[in-house]
Amino acid sequence: MGGFGNYQFMTGVALAISRSSFSLLVYGFGYLTMEQNYECAWGNSPLQTCTATEVCRYKSDSDFYYREDPNDPYNIQNWQQEMDLMCRSRTTINTINTVFFLMCGLFGLLFAKMPDRFGCQRTTVYLGTVSLIAVLVCIFCTNYWVRLVCFAFIGIT
Repeated sequence: MGGFGNYQFMTGVALAISRSSFSLLVYGFGYLTMEQNYECAWGNSPLQTCTATEVCRYKSDSDFYYREDPNDPYNIQNWQQEMDLMCRSRTTINTINTVFFLMCGLFGLLFAKMPDRFGCQRTTVYLGTVSLIAVLVCIFCTNYWVRLVCFAFIGIT
């Protein structure tokens, strides 16, 4: 009954591309925990090299100024600076990764029967749409908790 048609081929290609792009998204988690080098200054003093520990210690001082070292070859703009996570524990950052993989494992088992019940096309469109929305929200938001929920939805789909 039936055979391998255009829909199955296009769905397979789309799923292969989406899974490949999500792996690139997960690959970047290592960069979230990579500690940056900073340049710091107190008052009118010249900028000098400092560490994240020093930045966290003096960050609340009103005359303290810091920035990522632009001359550092490993300098990257990442979510750690964007969401001000550098002074939090690595557990906070790694929670996003953990939630993503837990949702992949858990809902992979729960949604296994979904295509049989609702049809392959409807399931693919629904889960693909949810995944696309979650990725777009994740790209444009700057809140830790919103990104955590988005990565949960990406893992679910």
